[in-house]
Amino acid sequence: MNKKKALIIEDDLVSIHLLTSIAKGAGYEIDKASNGAEGLYNFLRKPDYSAVLLDLMMPKVDGLEFLKVVEALYLSGTLKGHGKIIIETALTNYQVLKDLVNYKAVHSVRNKPIRKDELERDLNNLAKKHDENNITLVS
Repeated sequence: MNKKKALIIEDDLVSIHLLTSIAKGAGYEIDKASNGAEGLYNFLRKPDYSAVLLDLMMPKVDGLEFLKVVEALYLSGTLKGHGKIIIETALTNYQVLKDLVNYKAVHSVRNKPIRKDELERDLNNLAKKHDENNITLVS
């Protein structure tokens, strides 16, 4: 079984602490990024994360821009496998939230405040999928 690794892309320190605590409790090793640009850099260097926890509203590169780049990698065939991004957001615009679930890269969308039981369930589901079908960048 592969080690479970998660990338947390979040700029709010309280949210980072909460997400880290939940993910570590679910057995994940954690990498963190405080904005979408740093998160994209980390993700492209190590696309074998079991899960990516993504905030939408961040400085430099926001979560939507991050998602568009990753989605393009899926659609081009450069990135293979299942969607592994868990979006965590305070946005309440129904149409935006509805559109997010149509991205191949997205596993789930969770509203803030994050519920521990829902996030743990998502992380456990992604760990199982990761073990069954590892994600890789195609050269």
